Amino acid sequence: GRYYSVQVFDFYTNTVGYKGRHTHGAAGLDLLLTGPNWDGMLLEGVDDVVQSPTSTGYIVIRTFVNSIADLKNVAAYQEQYRLTPSTQWKDGKPTMKPVLVHAYETPPIFDLSEPLNYFTFLNHALTENTPPPEDAGLMAMLERIQVGPNQNFDIKNLNPSVEAGLRRAVPAAIRIIDMGIQTGLTSNRLANGWEMTADVGRHGLHYLRRAAIAKNFPHPLPKEGAFYPIARVDSDGQQFNGSNRYQLTLTPDMIPQVEAFWSLSIYDEQTRSVKNEINRYTISDRTKGIKFEDDGTLKIIIQHDRPSEGESNWLPAPPGSFFLALRAYQPAKEIQAGEYTPPPVERLNNK
Repeated sequence: GRYYSVQVFDFYTNTVGYKGRHTHGAAGLDLLLTGPNWDGMLLEGVDDVVQSPTSTGYIVIRTFVNSIADLKNVAAYQEQYRLTPSTQWKDGKPTMKPVLVHAYETPPIFDLSEPLNYFTFLNHALTENTPPPEDAGLMAMLERIQVGPNQNFDIKNLNPSVEAGLRRAVPAAIRIIDMGIQTGLTSNRLANGWEMTADVGRHGLHYLRRAAIAKNFPHPLPKEGAFYPIARVDSDGQQFNGSNRYQLTLTPDMIPQVEAFWSLSIYDEQTRSVKNEINRYTISDRTKGIKFEDDGTLKIIIQHDRPSEGESNWLPAPPGSFFLALRAYQPAKEIQAGEYTPPPVERLNNK
């Protein structure tokens, strides 16, 4: 019954496959991964197939861990995960011998000490991974500066004013991407202080959102896999800070309804977990010793210092600014449909 999932991404960080316990049960599965030109039959013993529209991509496998003591059990499951070339699949079983799947042409060195090197690297990637059809307009625009599939970007051929603009563009883009995350520009709904984005695993033409998520929150699950609202401000619209005391009150109807599990995690401004005295970085339906009210309400205390009422429901905050991330795995249909909004986080007092 342990939760596991296999998420397959194309080169452009879009989720093109999401399989696991929710699709094939707890016994596991054999999954065929193919590239854009595959047109064949399922191999014997294979349960399902995911076809990527790009030549390169990556997969993320998630496995539920119940506790530190449970890690050894998870490690035993991980030892059973295999990635096997189809040519080495015999009689419905993978071979154990590792082999080289494909010898890729060596890409140019990703060295941004010369900012314009970025476009040489980009051309290599776009040539190997055909952009999706909806990017045709963008590619037509970029061809004017020799950027795109099979283009030869040469600094020496650039108009001086174009070169100057592109040199400014690389660091400016990084600032814009960071601003997109910090100001909520990548979300499409804001309510009760929570930034919510529908289907973050599939981006379409939302280029800023795709870039910001790839840089700061890589490989999110699609809406059927998880719900990821983020809060940076309290119920009064004030930025969270560890000098204050906060409370998130989840009445029974506000506790996320999930088929897997939910959690509330805390991070500093650099998206890092900050060391604390009880080594707790998240509170969830799995947290030992968590206490509910008689009516089933859960009150989570968020502050830097140990609360006077004890640590059972305490989520330790960094001393400075922070943000909260709520995660609901395999969320209920109403959450997937955007019909659920977490309650606001209240500031109880200034300490």
